[in-house]
Amino acid sequence: MSCRIVKLPKDVEESRRVQKNKDVRAQPGQCFANAYRTVMFLPKFGDATYVEGFAVTPSGLCMEHAWVERDGRIIDPTLPDDDLVYFGGLRFNGAAELESAMLTIPKRPGCEDLPILYRFGWGGKDSPDMQEAWKEAVAYSNNRGVASCDTSPIADDGDREELDVQ
Repeated sequence: MSCRIVKLPKDVEESRRVQKNKDVRAQPGQCFANAYRTVMFLPKFGDATYVEGFAVTPSGLCMEHAWVERDGRIIDPTLPDDDLVYFGGLRFNGAAELESAMLTIPKRPGCEDLPILYRFGWGGKDSPDMQEAWKEAVAYSNNRGVASCDTSPIADDGDREELDVQ
């Protein structure tokens, strides 16, 4: 597999503005809700893309994350100042598509509304787009000489599943 990294620039200033917006009320550790509220409640972002996927920290840690993409830039109201590399899995273009996804993609028993990726199994394991994003995030991390995310969170019933990343 070849790792396809398209690193969009993060708009730090806009991310900070959104983070502080009274209609978003961005909270630490609530990236899915923060990105959702950005697209759904800020008219300026009504046509932006809500993205769920993985972010990789400078130390190589891979984590599930959500952000917004607009005009070729990343808006991250949860981690506006963090230097992350983003790997998108699920993408919903605009408020109407995001709302439709929330209403039409079936939730598994015990799932909350967000993140949407859990509607595809733990870590989005049944979504080819989420699997591809995970593989790319792992390859990126491993190619940087960091092996902190070589075991997938995409596993069922607490079992850990290794993904073949070349």
